[in-house]
Amino acid sequence: MSEISEKLPVPNDRETLFSKNIIIDGKNFTYVKSREFSPVSIYVMENLFLKTGPKDVLIKELDFQKHLFELGFPVPKIIAQGEDKGMFYFIEESLGKNNLENIFLQDTREHGEISNEHFSEFMNITKIYTISQIKTSTECEGKERFTKDLLRDDEINTEIPSLTQKTNQAVKKALDALSVFPTVLTHGDFHPANLFPKGVIDLEGFALAPIGYDLLANIYSAHILIHPGKKNVTHKMYSFTRKQINQYLDEIDKIFIINELPKPSEYKNHFIFLRLIWATVRMQRWPKTQTQRYELYDKILSEYLKGGNIENLLVNY
Repeated sequence: MSEISEKLPVPNDRETLFSKNIIIDGKNFTYVKSREFSPVSIYVMENLFLKTGPKDVLIKELDFQKHLFELGFPVPKIIAQGEDKGMFYFIEESLGKNNLENIFLQDTREHGEISNEHFSEFMNITKIYTISQIKTSTECEGKERFTKDLLRDDEINTEIPSLTQKTNQAVKKALDALSVFPTVLTHGDFHPANLFPKGVIDLEGFALAPIGYDLLANIYSAHILIHPGKKNVTHKMYSFTRKQINQYLDEIDKIFIINELPKPSEYKNHFIFLRLIWATVRMQRWPKTQTQRYELYDKILSEYLKGGNIENLLVNY
């Protein structure tokens, strides 16, 4: 049973929820945040996280997270679930205090680059994820190749209509090239901000995509998710060295070879292009960031259609 300090607010009301506590099973959870696009709120207590919201929303997420856990994905273990006063909730183990993005930022501030120790942790959790993800190809057979909300080609055509013809041509080129890979369960936002040395979080956005999409997004995210720095100069919070990128691609390639799949490194330009579409749209709330990402997209799109090396252009942008 739960006790809630004051009246339980609407789960997605950030202002009302801020600093409110919820007591469940004698544990006092402190409000952290509410999700941007769903009525789910998140609370924390030491090494546990509590998620609350409508049952029809959370029960699907709960069941799916259990499924991922059973498949060997490095996801948080479910500790408890329940319902009280119209509120559904479940409690999961915390994977730690610092995600890998924060760890990489600290490395960069202190040493100028990501340390070998923390890169090894990043590599380890990515390899565990990759092995588990490949197993899902069987259950994804016959399903759509690429979830539309993850592809977002219609959205970028709406936002940048002047590039529609080129975008459609490039999307077809990428999807045709990636047809050699099986469809798998795909996180959709797999990058260091959602990775911890012990596992992966933010599982509610899982979709379908060719195996390799998450993995290439992961290593190139620091170069794709650019935002304005001082004087609006393009700013990357951290970046991997060329040696680290090459090591990452080599180790992921080895896992694919063992599983009789093509090397994703040989298709990196196609994966990068599709990921860039995802990162370019829905930036209306951040106009300066939107402008920079539009400019990057325009450059990458032109180079991609010419058959150029967009990976090199991206890394050195």
